[in-house]
Amino acid sequence: MRFSPVLWFVVILSVLASASPVAQTPGVAGESARRPDLGSKQDLDPRNLSPHSGIGLKAAIQRALSARPGMAVEAELEGEQVNGRLHVVYEVSVITPEHQLVEVLVDPKTGEILAQQPETEPDDVQELQRFENLLWHTELSLVQLIEKGEALLKASPVLAELDFENSQPLAEILFVQGRYLIECEVEARAGHVIELELEDGN
Repeated sequence: MRFSPVLWFVVILSVLASASPVAQTPGVAGESARRPDLGSKQDLDPRNLSPHSGIGLKAAIQRALSARPGMAVEAELEGEQVNGRLHVVYEVSVITPEHQLVEVLVDPKTGEILAQQPETEPDDVQELQRFENLLWHTELSLVQLIEKGEALLKASPVLAELDFENSQPLAEILFVQGRYLIECEVEARAGHVIELELEDGN
């Protein structure tokens, strides 16, 4: 497999970063009690959420599928501040054999299933149709596609979603490596990594 210079740069940077200590920032375990009261909901940077997860994204998907069998099409480590209090959860979207799109919430510390909610809004119905179309063209599971990205990057996945790009089915996966965010696209038939992009680490 041939890689672009950008890809090699990201791989080298990932190796170097993994060998160097990374300064901790607010958001690590035990810090939420010292956060100011924001008085409203605020989505958080995924780089600050990883320390709050006791299980990884793949394990969260597997727990969700154990509770609600089907095909996982999207999974994300979500976090928000509500009135100064930190809430972190895995959200896993599953298409069931009954052709339902169900959101399963998984505790990131214990793997406990917190909730299962069928998605029935008009936008959700369109999303279900889009994902079912994707699955017809996909040969690998979302967990297998994440593993393809992990084989190349020494990083932790925090988001994975099936999607089409130029009529090609793929998985878009977001990895956290220290203070870096790395976007990875994996072709969904054979599992080839086709693109890596390094986001701003500030």
